[in-house]
Amino acid sequence: MIIWHVAPRSIPAFDLALMVARATALVHGAFREGVVPPDIPLGELTAMDLSHLARCIEVRYCNVVLPEEYTFWSAWGDYQRWPLDMSPPPPVNTPEEPQGMDVWRERFHEVVYTTLLMGAVFARAYNQPFYPPTTRASPSGEEADEGAEACRQEHLDLLRKASASSALSYFGIGEAERDYLGRFPVFDLDDARGGQRETFGPFIEWFIRSVILQHQADPPKSSRDLLLCDEARAARDGQEDLPCLCSQDWPDTGGFSQWFSGGSLAEGEAVLWRLMQLIHMFEFILTCIENADGKPRLGREWWWWKRSARSFPGNTRTIRLVLFGVFQAEEVVMPDDIMEAVHQQLLAHGPRASDSAASVSPPNLDIPLVLENLYLRSGIPNKGVAGEYNRRYNLPPPPLQIFTFILRHHFNLQIHRGAFNTHVKEYQDYHYFKSRATIFANGLDQVLDRNWADCTNGTEFLVEYQPPTLRYSPPVFGDETENPRTWFPM
Repeated sequence: MIIWHVAPRSIPAFDLALMVARATALVHGAFREGVVPPDIPLGELTAMDLSHLARCIEVRYCNVVLPEEYTFWSAWGDYQRWPLDMSPPPPVNTPEEPQGMDVWRERFHEVVYTTLLMGAVFARAYNQPFYPPTTRASPSGEEADEGAEACRQEHLDLLRKASASSALSYFGIGEAERDYLGRFPVFDLDDARGGQRETFGPFIEWFIRSVILQHQADPPKSSRDLLLCDEARAARDGQEDLPCLCSQDWPDTGGFSQWFSGGSLAEGEAVLWRLMQLIHMFEFILTCIENADGKPRLGREWWWWKRSARSFPGNTRTIRLVLFGVFQAEEVVMPDDIMEAVHQQLLAHGPRASDSAASVSPPNLDIPLVLENLYLRSGIPNKGVAGEYNRRYNLPPPPLQIFTFILRHHFNLQIHRGAFNTHVKEYQDYHYFKSRATIFANGLDQVLDRNWADCTNGTEFLVEYQPPTLRYSPPVFGDETENPRTWFPM
């Protein structure tokens, strides 16, 4: 029982880490047995390797020597992940005063664990269409019909072919398969059938409640809402450049949490800040892990220098994970010395199913591939139309639907329509958002020498929700794999 006295003091966000460990174990057990992952009641989930993983992610995040794709040029200069006024970056020096690094690390680790928890919680929803009807019920509660089973088999055949030939960009989804997937709310990207509330609702309820309880126990000392920041408003009113494209479309009065109905304005601001941290962290964790065999799979790129299996030179640890956005049981190898994670990505190995499960487990299941092609090439609306000239813009690509659902239904907000542009080769708002470390930092009231633009909370990319006019546009020839989520400025 000593762990219950020591671990909460030595592992940031220990309770969340324990929830992730339990939820992940349930999903891995299901994959080994060849059955669809179970529903996970969050109320019943209440970890040392998870802490080590979070520390590996932290040192990668805090490393100031960044790959070229994580830096970019804008009117504000050559930005990197960490605020330019803090050098060297953590953990060498403390970015926060007066609390020091502890408050930053606590926020960071909480979001790491919540993101990992989401992977386990939603594994069932994203895997369900690909399992035979003997291991699951249809979304309506009835056994899947013959047509649905034929679509499932067709999907698995396509996945096998795509995996065998590495021709991922040519994987297509026919009309029948698209309609079959649309029966499952997470693949109904525009929520045309209205099923996302039932699927996302239990997690969202837990998420909002947990953030509000934490806020009530330890409220922040200053606001992080740009609409409540006099300096930010003055910059906008003075027509000064802001580090985003949407500042002129911000609400004229009130804060970003003014439409939140689940609590006070301050509680809404806390929930919104954590939500933006979740989106940011979900994207960053995906960049920290590559396939151990170097092959292009599960949304991870293939490069010529990764043709053979990779390994760490020293001692290693292995942890079982289910990543949000990948939704597969994986074993991830980490270096025992966390500083080695600065220079090499963590290595993911696929699940090892039991012999009895070999006949029912879907082989080569690549859910990121399905989601990308559903968004780009299936005929489902992937564009919005707005403006004087009816210009088309990219809608948020999957699996961002749970985040956009929370923004719309709980805050009356949306990510600005220009955030996912892929036609301005030097700039993209969403890429900028993924590159900002200040989303975990204290505000101006506590770090007076910091520029206001270096203590935002991600809401600078949000605007009031406006129902879009939906359209579908296929990828431009030559850009068949141009996913706005993974695109970065040239």
